[in-house]
Amino acid sequence: MQNKRTILAIAIFVLFIVVWFAGKFYLFPPRETPPISGPAQVAKEHVDTNTVVGLAVGSGIKFEQVESETVLGLGAGPGIKAARAEYSRSLLALGAGPFVTVAKAAERKKPPPVVVTPPQKVTRRIALGDKDPQSKYHLYAVLDARGAAVRMVLLNKFQAVGDDGQPQWEDAEHKVRKLLVLVPEDKEGALSYPLYHFDPGTANTDTSGLWPLPTLGNIEWTVVSPKEGSEVDAGPEQAVVFQAKIPGVVIEKKYTLKEGEYHLGLEVRMYKDKEHAGDKSDLWFRYQMAGALGLPVEGKWYTSTFRNALIAQVDKSSNTVYTRDLQDLRTISGKDGGDEVLRAEGRFIRYAAVAIQYFTSAIVVDDNQEKDKRDFLSRVRPTLETAAVKGTVKEVTAGGSSFKLTVGDKDQTFHVDDDVLRMLVPPPNVPLGVVYRTDSRHRAIVLKLYVGSEASKMQPLFETDITVRVATEPINLKDATDEQHAVVHKYLLYNGPTKPMLLAQMKEPGTVSDELVRRYSDNLNLNTLVDWHSPGWFGETAYTVTFGGWTWLLVHTTNLMHLILHFFSWIGLPPALCIILLTVLVRGMMFPISRKAAMTNIKMQELQPEIKKLKEKHKDDPQALNMAVWQLQRKSGVNPLSTCWLMFLQMPIFMGLYFALQESIHFRAAAFWPTWIHNLAAPDMLWDWGQSIPFISAPDSYGSFIYLGPYLNILPVIAVTLMIFQQKYTMPPPTDEQQEMQQKMMKYMMVFMGLMFYKVPSGLVLYFIASSIWGFCERKLLPKKKPATTTGEPAKENFLQTLLSRPAAPKDGQTAITATPPATTTNGSPKADGKGRNRAKQGKAKRKSERNARAEAIQTAAENGSVFQRLRNWWRQRRERMNDWWEKLREEAQKKNR
Repeated sequence: MQNKRTILAIAIFVLFIVVWFAGKFYLFPPRETPPISGPAQVAKEHVDTNTVVGLAVGSGIKFEQVESETVLGLGAGPGIKAARAEYSRSLLALGAGPFVTVAKAAERKKPPPVVVTPPQKVTRRIALGDKDPQSKYHLYAVLDARGAAVRMVLLNKFQAVGDDGQPQWEDAEHKVRKLLVLVPEDKEGALSYPLYHFDPGTANTDTSGLWPLPTLGNIEWTVVSPKEGSEVDAGPEQAVVFQAKIPGVVIEKKYTLKEGEYHLGLEVRMYKDKEHAGDKSDLWFRYQMAGALGLPVEGKWYTSTFRNALIAQVDKSSNTVYTRDLQDLRTISGKDGGDEVLRAEGRFIRYAAVAIQYFTSAIVVDDNQEKDKRDFLSRVRPTLETAAVKGTVKEVTAGGSSFKLTVGDKDQTFHVDDDVLRMLVPPPNVPLGVVYRTDSRHRAIVLKLYVGSEASKMQPLFETDITVRVATEPINLKDATDEQHAVVHKYLLYNGPTKPMLLAQMKEPGTVSDELVRRYSDNLNLNTLVDWHSPGWFGETAYTVTFGGWTWLLVHTTNLMHLILHFFSWIGLPPALCIILLTVLVRGMMFPISRKAAMTNIKMQELQPEIKKLKEKHKDDPQALNMAVWQLQRKSGVNPLSTCWLMFLQMPIFMGLYFALQESIHFRAAAFWPTWIHNLAAPDMLWDWGQSIPFISAPDSYGSFIYLGPYLNILPVIAVTLMIFQQKYTMPPPTDEQQEMQQKMMKYMMVFMGLMFYKVPSGLVLYFIASSIWGFCERKLLPKKKPATTTGEPAKENFLQTLLSRPAAPKDGQTAITATPPATTTNGSPKADGKGRNRAKQGKAKRKSERNARAEAIQTAAENGSVFQRLRNWWRQRRERMNDWWEKLREEAQKKNR
């Protein structure tokens, strides 16, 4: 009955999806909003330009065919109406109506918001490293003289993965990968790793709430090396030196990049200028440096890791991590900025990083400098660089230079500095999504606008960006009279995997030296980016109660999973097969425990009739019933709690594999050929059912329990089905209503778990499926109650069933009792030999007696031995029987020859 209800619920769900799509595309096609007023401004048959822009109050622009790079429709009517737009790369529409209408758009995607790029002064840009994946360089970085900052960082050994979780290609037909840009070039002109200085009047004070001056981050620095018109020298190491001056102080930033490294070296040198070199009075200087911006979030619809801020403090004497602070994007966004982390006494700040799921960009204090000069950072604070909100327009100023947006029960004012965006600000009472940043005057400056229906689809979590800002303690440049006596701060700008240990598993041409991997992981403590207890009260409590033991177990189990998977990959196995073999290895090692648990379930099934009789006998006395059941189980050697050990012991392995797949850069973008799975570190994504199903795939429903995303994932359905089937097959039938209700609840829990794990990596679901199949096969091989055969002989068992049915070794003080019954016929008389004689020859009887003695000894040893001992004794018995058969064959041959 329960199975019928489950099937009916699944059928209703599938029917709902089918009806929804049928109604959407066939019964209720989208209606075209008529123009508000005014004729079409342009009407052409064919347009082939780089950019088509329509600013209109009426229908705007009508084209029969559009082959432009970008199509923008700005206005209050349909904006752009094209009968064919299959060659357009992007169709961009903003306003209060359906501003783009196309009859055929083969490459049309979701209309992006209007993004206004403010004009920037073109400054000198210098590249370090190489884009070529076969290069000895692992990074390609572009530096900008404006702010002496980093414009872009590319990892040439890793493939890019899109917002949907699918690997990206430059040329899919020829398998040309699109490379991962970890620090992308910002469209608004913001740069990564800029440096800002504090006001000279407050530079000697280290207090919270002080904002630095933006001067050094906006001016053009002088490029000292390489000279104008030349590029960096080709070779195993490249360097660029920038220089800037403020009253009394000269600041230099030197970037270096070496072959085989995943970091940019950075030296910040500060000294007095020539005018103040002879002045022996105090000269205080203090600066702030910001981290990377815009790290790409892969698989936004299924990931739970967006951009997190990680900050670690290290003990000065032992170089061990004292504390590691994690602040996630949701917390930082909710507070309009993260919590400031101050340097503790006797410690120094080792790193401040922005991390996504598999990669991180970190400001790391270099270990190649004197120990007493590593504590120059006094504080770190995660900051909200780009934020997003949704609301309704309440009031618009004349000209659209600013407007008020009602967000919840609050009103927030936004400023629009760009003229194009001002024309797009809708009238009051229109839904609006705003992406903005805060400038030095604490104004919210609009960067993007989502209008009308696009505003309801916008997910603020996908648009928010953070960074980390480190600030130094006050620096006295009294004795820094020239460049030789300058104060030097050394950093590493690490841009690579969040788990540096995995760099040791890279293959040519991406190999990294073991010495560098140890430096990243141990000396610079970057292993604590992931090898640390979970944030929040649960992680803190588990760490405190177990004195760090549980965290230690999970960390080492995860690292062991990485090593085993790497070994399987090293011998040439595909990634999916590596996971399946790992499952077989884990379940094989746990075979004795799982066998014991399964045997306990079998004994529990055999005791059900006795338990049922006890329930009838003590139906009015629950306490007596519990005592009687307990005595029965004890007498029969059954411990119901023993089955919990299998789950408990498997938990660290399961969690270790889960974390390993969450961290592994090798399973990321790895396909399961020849299936539809293109990324084992993402859900399997069998079918794209769109983002318009309410509560299930709509972006504004992200975060809810029933949000499944825009794809149908079939592997979790298969995994849950196998779990339910295995549970039904292995569990004993219920004997009362209470047990029946418990089993029903367990089935519901399986469905609940299916929803929870619906968006987990497909590699982990493969582990679930392989583990369930293993458990089912293992259960099939367990012994069952066998009826007697027609000849009175028991039914024969195969080898595995014989092995599984062996009794456990006797405990101390007990003796194994074995008895070998004589061979008899059905009437009980001694069994005769092949010629009808009950008496054998003397030699044959002697050999048979010796063989029986050996068999009895082997049987006794087998019952008291381990699985491997039993296997060896079984082979010895088979060999003895083979020898006896051969001797008998020889005797028969000799008789015939006489």
